[in-house]
Amino acid sequence: MTMQDEAKAALLKEAENFYRAGAFLPARGKWQEVLKDEPAHLDALAGFVNASLQMSDAAESVRVAALAHEAAPDDVRILNLYLDTLISNQEQQTAFEIACAGTERFPDNTNLHVKVAQCRMGFGEIDKARGELWTAHENDPKAVNPLYFLVRIGDRRDFEKLEVPVENAYVQRESIEPSEQVMIAYTRAALAEKLGRYDDAWDAYKVGNGIQLQMAIFDEAGYVETINNNIKLFGQKMPPPLDENAPGHNIIFIVSLPRSGSTLTEQILGSHSRVWPIGERKLVLESFSLWEKSPNTEGLEEARRHYLEGAREIAACSDDERAFIADKSINTYFFVGFLRMLLPGAKFVHVVRAPLDAAVSCYATPFALNSLKWCSDLETIGRVFRRYQKIMKVWMRAGRGDLLTISYEDLTADPETKVRELIKFCGLDWEPACLAFHENKRQVSTASLVQVRQPIYQSAKGRATHFDKYLDPLKRAMGRAASPDWYK
Repeated sequence: MTMQDEAKAALLKEAENFYRAGAFLPARGKWQEVLKDEPAHLDALAGFVNASLQMSDAAESVRVAALAHEAAPDDVRILNLYLDTLISNQEQQTAFEIACAGTERFPDNTNLHVKVAQCRMGFGEIDKARGELWTAHENDPKAVNPLYFLVRIGDRRDFEKLEVPVENAYVQRESIEPSEQVMIAYTRAALAEKLGRYDDAWDAYKVGNGIQLQMAIFDEAGYVETINNNIKLFGQKMPPPLDENAPGHNIIFIVSLPRSGSTLTEQILGSHSRVWPIGERKLVLESFSLWEKSPNTEGLEEARRHYLEGAREIAACSDDERAFIADKSINTYFFVGFLRMLLPGAKFVHVVRAPLDAAVSCYATPFALNSLKWCSDLETIGRVFRRYQKIMKVWMRAGRGDLLTISYEDLTADPETKVRELIKFCGLDWEPACLAFHENKRQVSTASLVQVRQPIYQSAKGRATHFDKYLDPLKRAMGRAASPDWYK
C-alpha cells in the first residue's frame, strides 16, 4: 500500500520545518519515510542528502542516493545528487566513472560536466578540468558552479573572460537558490581578490557568509563543552611513554585548524613510498564514541580495533606491514589525549599558520555546511581559534616526544629543512619525492586541492593584511590568540 499524497506532503513539510530549525536527525527521518514509499522522490532525496551532510554522515547519503539512482536510472537530477554524495564521501574514482558515462548520455547537462571536472581536479588533472568547466559554461553561461571552479583553478587568461559573466550572475543573484547565491558571492569575491580589488572582494565575502549564517547553525555551547570535557578527561592523565612498537606505531595524525597547511603536509607525507593518506574520515570520532559507551579496558580494545581495521581498509594496505597511515580528519585536536591512550605508538604532526591569515582563509572559503559551521562569522572564528589553542597547549605540555609542531610559514620559507625534519620525526627514511609532492597524482578533495599541485610558494603569507581594516571583530575575539608565536 502506497502512501497517500496528503500524508506525503505533510511529511515533507514537517521535514522542512525540522531542517530549518537545525533539527537534522528528525528531518532526515521524515524524508526517509517518504523515500521508503518512493525511493526516487527527488525532493525527499535532496533533503535526506543535505541533512546527512549536515550530520557529517556522507556514507548514509551515498547509500540512499544509490538506491534512488537504481530506482530511476534515467533521472539526471538524481544522478547528479548521487554524484554529489560520492564526492562528499571521497569516492572520486567511482564518481568520475559514473559522471563520464553520464556526460555521454546527457552531453548538454552542465552539472555532469562540473562533476567530471571536480574529479579531475582531485586527481591533479587541472588543465583537463578547466576544459570540462569551459564546456559546462558554454552549455549554460548563467550556471554558477562552472564559474566558481574556473575562478578557483584558472589563471589570468580565464579571469579576463570571466569578469563579465561573474558580475552579471552576482548582480542577479536574488533570482537563484540560496545555496547558489552563496557560491556566486564567493566566486565574485575570489575573482576580485585575485585581481587585487580587495574592497570588492570583502563586500562579496560578507554577502556569502551572511547567507551561510542563515543556513547553518553552529552549536557553540556544545563545542565548548567538547573542549572542556576532553581536557577534564585527559588533560591531567600522564600518557604512557612513547613506544615505537605500541599499537598505532605506524599511524600519523595531522592536527590543525582548517586552512593552516594540513593538506600540504598530507601531500608531502603521501609522496613517501611507505605512507598511505586516508584523508578526512570519521574513524577518530567513531572510536571515541565506542570507548565513551564502554570506558573500560574492553571498550578501549574495541575502539582500537575499530580504528586500526578501518584505517587499513580505507588505505587498502592491509597486506603491507611496513605501511604508515596519515590521517588528517577534521577536529582531531579535540581528541589528542584520547588517541594517546588508544594508540600509544602514534605520532602527531601539529600544523599551525599565522592565526589571522588562517582565519581570513576560513572566512573566504565556502565550506560545506556540515562540520565547519563556525567559519561564517568573524567573532565566532576568533573564539574557536582561542579555544583550539587552549586545548592544544594542554596536549603540547605532555613532553612525550610524539608531537611535532610545524609552522606553515617556516615550511614555505625553508622547505627542504622542514620536510626533512617532518620525515625524520615520523620515523621514515628520506625520499626526494617528498620535496616533489606537487607531482604526486593521489586524490585530494579538500579546499587546498589546487595549491598542493604546485611547488611550495609564499604568496599566501600575509593574506589578512589586505583586509586589515575589516578585521577588528576578529582581533577582539582572538585577543592574544592572534599572535603568530602562540605555540612557542
